[in-house]
Amino acid sequence: MATYYVYVNWRTRGYRARVHFAHCAFCNAGAGIHPRATNRSGWWCGPFATLEKATTAAQQLARYRGVCKRCKPA
Repeated sequence: MATYYVYVNWRTRGYRARVHFAHCAFCNAGAGIHPRATNRSGWWCGPFATLEKATTAAQQLARYRGVCKRCKPA
């Protein structure tokens, strides 16, 4: 079963959210690509059991920008 995370970036022209698979290289199970990163640019939310739950959370948290273009959760 797949697990999903939402990344909320508040530095790119307002709050924007994108859904990722947990195994995505950008997501890394909610740790991101920078192990010692702060929440200065954004933050990870999750895990979510379904794509529908992750998408709903993304829409509630920020302007939903769709799914990650690299891991393409569907």
